Amino acid sequence: MDGNQEVHVGYRLARNYWSKGFATEAVRSVVDYGLNIKAHEYICAIIEPEHHSSIKAIEKAGFNLSKTTVFHGKHVNIYRKGN
Repeated sequence: MDGNQEVHVGYRLARNYWSKGFATEAVRSVVDYGLNIKAHEYICAIIEPEHHSSIKAIEKAGFNLSKTTVFHGKHVNIYRKGN
């Protein structure tokens, strides 16, 4: 972001799988691997502010809002989680 290359997590689910906890569990597993096995200092998530369900899932996975910025021409929130 903002000219830096960073490791980030992303996901897409078919609508009939929303609100079942799949996104949160998947993010937790991938982030655990990235932080503890691959030893990344932190991992980020890029979410448009109007995607409330994605924000809820990423916050449940332990991410915190780091900043807001423009990414690929869209206003986004950057969330981070680190060890």
